[in-house]
Amino acid sequence: MWVQHYLLCEDVNIDGIKVHSRVNHNNDGIDIDGCSRVRISNCDIVSGDDAIVLKSTLDIPCKNITITNCVLRSDCNAFKLGTETNGGFQNIVFSNSTIYDTPLAGITLQLVDGGTLERVSVSNITMNNVGSAIFIRLGNRARPYSDSLPKPGMGNLSNVIIDNVQGTNIGKTGCSITGLPGYPAENIMLTNISLTFDGGGTAELAARDIPELPEAYPEHEMFGQLPAYGFYCRHAKNISFNNIEFAYNKPEARPAFVFDDIQDLQLTGIKAKTNVAAPVIQFSKVKDANVRSCRTYEGTETFLQLKGTENLHLSMTGNDLSYTRIPVSGDNRSSVFLEANRMPPLYGQSDGLYVNCGLQYTDDRKFKIHSPAAVKSKRLEIIRAIWGTNKLPDRSDVLVTSDIKSPLSPDQSLSRVDRYLIPVISEVEEGTAPVKDLAYLFIPVKRNNRLVMLNPGHSCTIKETTETRYRIEAAINRLLQSGFDVLAVFMPHVSENDCNLDHCSVMNTRLSPGAHPATYGLRFFLEPEIVSLNYLLQQNNYKDVSMVGLSGGGWTTNLLTAIDERIKLSFSVAGSMPLYYRSDASMGDIEQFLPELYRDVAGYPDLYVLGAYGKGRKQVQILNRKDDCCFGQKQHDPDRSYDGDLKTFETSVKEKLKALEAEGHYYLVIDETAPCHQISGFALENVILMELLKK
Repeated sequence: MWVQHYLLCEDVNIDGIKVHSRVNHNNDGIDIDGCSRVRISNCDIVSGDDAIVLKSTLDIPCKNITITNCVLRSDCNAFKLGTETNGGFQNIVFSNSTIYDTPLAGITLQLVDGGTLERVSVSNITMNNVGSAIFIRLGNRARPYSDSLPKPGMGNLSNVIIDNVQGTNIGKTGCSITGLPGYPAENIMLTNISLTFDGGGTAELAARDIPELPEAYPEHEMFGQLPAYGFYCRHAKNISFNNIEFAYNKPEARPAFVFDDIQDLQLTGIKAKTNVAAPVIQFSKVKDANVRSCRTYEGTETFLQLKGTENLHLSMTGNDLSYTRIPVSGDNRSSVFLEANRMPPLYGQSDGLYVNCGLQYTDDRKFKIHSPAAVKSKRLEIIRAIWGTNKLPDRSDVLVTSDIKSPLSPDQSLSRVDRYLIPVISEVEEGTAPVKDLAYLFIPVKRNNRLVMLNPGHSCTIKETTETRYRIEAAINRLLQSGFDVLAVFMPHVSENDCNLDHCSVMNTRLSPGAHPATYGLRFFLEPEIVSLNYLLQQNNYKDVSMVGLSGGGWTTNLLTAIDERIKLSFSVAGSMPLYYRSDASMGDIEQFLPELYRDVAGYPDLYVLGAYGKGRKQVQILNRKDDCCFGQKQHDPDRSYDGDLKTFETSVKEKLKALEAEGHYYLVIDETAPCHQISGFALENVILMELLKK
């Protein structure tokens, strides 16, 4: 039986004793049961069962317990809370001790018979040759302390700190923190942990589904060998790992960490060895996670792997992933916000697997176009980068519904409206309808045989509401009154009622085979315009084509005009500005996420030169001073001159165009009248229509 059992005792001091008892497998060294104010120190224990174990067999908690300066060896667990937990554990400290030759767990914290485990601190522990370093379990064995009593309810396990633990020759099973569905283990912090495991895990172990086993007897091997060689965490909340280093002796095919059904996760300063086939960290159903200041070993294949599509609000900042080939992999990798990480060489370029959705900071003021031949070369470079050919896509799969009721307010100048659906060539899940982009062609009664393509940007619905800031109907109606056909092309994923537009998801949506991921976003925004324009030009002999865009539609206008000489006049309202001239407040648009290679292809300031160069062409950029979204004075660095920066930029573009003998083809307007993010009446009448009606 147990060597000593202290039951419902108070003010106990156990100092400097030695226990050597290995007669059978039930020889606990010291059992503290439902006691309070207990001090155990300077003890040497070798036991056949748990070395030092705290219990709360009755409904009275173990509380205010300190254990320090001990040397422990056990044929089971070294330091353990449980198995009996009816009363729970409060204010427990285990510190400054060493553990060796213990085939089960060095540190076991478990709550399975109701009760509350809270405020437990474990620190300054060394261990060698143990089955598992750390085992934390919230279960529901629900065994009452008397057969005549009802089963206890589900317990609560929270507020645990484990700090400064070093271990070598840790067994193959792995460490774990597990709760139950709907009953997470909470508020657990592990810091300064360095463990070397035996290793030897296989790919089959990495792929294991772990049963819940809510009523099973809690031991570190209760689930079998785990899918992670380091830590397997499931059903937990507010968990943090800080300054953790893992390694192994034999080859491992398992991740270092597996997190499943975790909310509020902090991973800081992780460095863990992995096999080339295994990720360092694997997430499944993880929400609100921050991974920062981590490093990888040379030869690491994947740092973070996402399983399934239920991982949400994930951030990776300040990590050194230069030795990693794939920083993030998985179904919804575009949900990860990546910022200020040191990425592997060539990351995001032609051999990359997806777009880095962290902001890409470069000085993008320099021109690369210095001759008419360079204009042609740059246009071809952009087209090849996006479509893999030397020409724009010429598709005929536009679905046209003629003469429909206008989705906008009716106007007497309309004769009819045609609706266009443009299928996007993309991979979709089985049973899911293909994405179709939406466009409407508004045709006036009195036509001047000229076309204006209008891209309203991030307007999530076509029908305006009283709260709208975009004035799309007013712009369309005014253009119609002037005799222009108006093709309104709405941004990807927009419908008559709603939209699901996420920049990073769009950029990482697979398009046709062979397309590089960094071009996905460019194709998503450009193809609807090009395909619908091709269709219209087959049906009509327009004298010329112009384009007006707002916000993201303004950026699309700049890029499309740069590569399609058929567009003669173009007007970008709050559409784009080089990153150099912006403050951090204006960061977050699609071009800022593109890797440097592709932002250069699609980039600044050559974008304006390309859009303005050519016979009969002109490009006008309109920025709203009061804009609270894109490139207004609120978005500008307050320590720099807004007007001065814009004037410098405009002058540099004009000088470049003058050198190319295209003087007068570009200018910039600061709109003082627009209350915020919209095409104002001033911009429409005094800039856009004035230029359009000159021709």
